[in-house]
Amino acid sequence: AMSVVVTSYVDGKNIPTPEALEQDLKEGLPKCSDPRSAVVAEYLLRGGVRRVVVGHKPSGEAPATFRGAGADGCGFEVISADTNYASESSADKRGASWCEVRIRLASGGGPGSQTRLRGSLADGAGSYDFELPALGRPRGRPSSGDALVGRQTSDGWWIRVLLEAGASSNGGSVDEE
Repeated sequence: AMSVVVTSYVDGKNIPTPEALEQDLKEGLPKCSDPRSAVVAEYLLRGGVRRVVVGHKPSGEAPATFRGAGADGCGFEVISADTNYASESSADKRGASWCEVRIRLASGGGPGSQTRLRGSLADGAGSYDFELPALGRPRGRPSSGDALVGRQTSDGWWIRVLLEAGASSNGGSVDEE
């Protein structure tokens, strides 16, 4: 049997930076697990795990997602999708924010699965409904899904969701693996 224990995959709404993880260790008690850890990704893959979906620690008004190549190049994904405390201005601290994570398995029991993220931002001004690229397929094979969500831009921003009509970008470039 395989056990997976994580403290959290977000540090106040985002995937933690290496510097934040190092500071946690200096303080004596890690508050976040490192989704970029190759050791953890390899361990999970040995147990057949390519995707970790967590809640409990708020990630803001949209899921915090990390996507990597995985130990075998067929993908690894971490999604933290807790929208509690998404809005300081609403009485319930959530506002209009909600999130749904759906995972579709490959038909016929073949390799691969794909995540769909659907929801709304706290202020109600934006909604999202899109898929991430499929996991469990060799790199370079065609796959539908947004290739940018779950990646970090060269200036440190995380691409969290693909907003429906009317979305804008701050223009950073995405770091490739």
